[in-house]
Amino acid sequence: MVIGSGATAVTLIPSLADSGAGHVTMLQRTPTFIVPQPLTDPISYRMLQTLPDKARQQGWSAAATSRSPSASTSSAGPGPRRPARLIRAMSERRLPKDVSYDEHFTPPYDPWDQRLCVVPRGDLFKALRKHTVDMVTDRISRFTEKGILLESGREPGGGHRHHRDRPQPAGLRRRPARRGRRRGQARPTPWPTRA
Repeated sequence: MVIGSGATAVTLIPSLADSGAGHVTMLQRTPTFIVPQPLTDPISYRMLQTLPDKARQQGWSAAATSRSPSASTSSAGPGPRRPARLIRAMSERRLPKDVSYDEHFTPPYDPWDQRLCVVPRGDLFKALRKHTVDMVTDRISRFTEKGILLESGREPGGGHRHHRDRPQPAGLRRRPARRGRRRGQARPTPWPTRA
């Protein structure tokens, strides 16, 4: 289980599922706008092959700027409806039918007010379609012996067992614990039982 839905989570989760970690659950407190982006831009690639050097350089930078997710939301004009519809169209068509766009991908903010996560190659959507990854949108109530208890009363995982090994929120790094302590070092902090 990965707690969080930021840039680290949306790139880490498909890799975990593909590396043999088994089923991975992404637990997020609130939905996030998530859009797929190809690693290569087909328009820029075509320009590189056909245009002369000077025109290619100018055209490539204009194409790259105009096709970025931030450009599509910032140039959308007043009001959030147009970019929100564009993001929804880009993302929803890549989801399997059993994953709710409204529940997991519609945040309580407008597209340019907070983060917009970009998924390289749409890997998260591919993992959701293969059912190696599932998403849960809820708040953590507390950690239990079996895993995590949510405020809704559910224990996420869809029948998959999540060990209470070391909960690791996505995007945060912990240094490995050292054996023993040096003089003046802080005492180890126990894992919380409540989030």
